[in-house]
Amino acid sequence: MKSNRPYRRLKPQQQKIEELEKSIQRFKRIYSEYEQVSEELWNMENSEDISTPDDFIDATQQQKDFLQHEISDWLRDNPSLEE
Repeated sequence: MKSNRPYRRLKPQQQKIEELEKSIQRFKRIYSEYEQVSEELWNMENSEDISTPDDFIDATQQQKDFLQHEISDWLRDNPSLEE
């Protein structure tokens, strides 16, 4: 399921991301996990109903940062898909 919330940091490379998702299954799984973790993190940070421990939010943020770094590596290392 795609999120309705755009990931601004990756927005300029959206076309390249879509091409990588179509051609590389591992990238597709990584990007999908990034979307899910980003969505969960946003919900945790903005929920007034549920109190989430800071340590859990920090761990989720670290996971998101790791996935984002891996996505950036894929984007950088695949110049054949440049716009």
